[in-house]
Amino acid sequence: PENETAIYELAYCYDETNQLETCAEYFNNFINNYPYSFPAWYNLGNVYQRLDDIEKSISCYDFAIAINDVFTPAYLNKASAFVKNEEYHKAIETYKEIIAFEPAHAATYCFIGECYERMELTTKATEYYNLALETDAFFADAYIGLGMVKDLEDEIEASIAFIQKAIDLEPDQIDYYLLHSAALKKAERYMEAQRTLEKAMTLSNDNTEVWIEYADIYDKTDSAEKALLAIEHALELNSESIALHYRKAAYLFKIGKKEAALSLFEHLFAQDFEKCQSLLDDFPELENDPDFILLYNEHKS
Repeated sequence: PENETAIYELAYCYDETNQLETCAEYFNNFINNYPYSFPAWYNLGNVYQRLDDIEKSISCYDFAIAINDVFTPAYLNKASAFVKNEEYHKAIETYKEIIAFEPAHAATYCFIGECYERMELTTKATEYYNLALETDAFFADAYIGLGMVKDLEDEIEASIAFIQKAIDLEPDQIDYYLLHSAALKKAERYMEAQRTLEKAMTLSNDNTEVWIEYADIYDKTDSAEKALLAIEHALELNSESIALHYRKAAYLFKIGKKEAALSLFEHLFAQDFEKCQSLLDDFPELENDPDFILLYNEHKS
């Protein structure tokens, strides 16, 4: 029972085999016998967080911290749980507790900056992202954070520059390219946004989100036909993606192939209705079509 490695490996195996409920039961029983095992409390907290039982997860992390008050992972995951619960002030307090007993890492400052960013307190967010860069001038996530802050402040060109700096530091991060293309689109620099996504495709050509954004640029530049072709190519690489099939249906509708679009929508609604919700934000014209709305309401009920 004192073998910490075995405890972590067991939790990992439960997680990999998607036996979260069984894992929670096991660690609860384990803790009944060994209540001062901080790794057991910590892993039980992780399980509850995966199960979206945030209050229980925080309680478990508190027990782990009470037993070992310099166990950094428990503080980090407790703060992460607060972020999930949108309790950003509590998350910040938890991150600051870490700084009180160990030298501050750039990542910790970035986590605090992100909490302030989510609260749209841009001055405080900027302060902590800059502290991260003072700690590590090559910490790419801090530049991403500054880019997001500048976007909130409607300084889009500055946002683009900061995100580009992050890409220069870590050119293999697909998420950075997605953020960069989004900023370029906001600035209506569509050709550059498209080139950014094409660079992302060289890293992974079957990333669904990259293809959706790539097609959207064609759509925004008045070429729904090219958008449809892009999505159809993406489906050749990732035929199981419901999101891509929904986009195909929307573009079929947009280019006037309404019957084919409605047929595909009907099939998709039966498979995964929830994924349609985000689509309506991007294709509001669907909500003005009586045939689509009739089909939509039939499945909604």
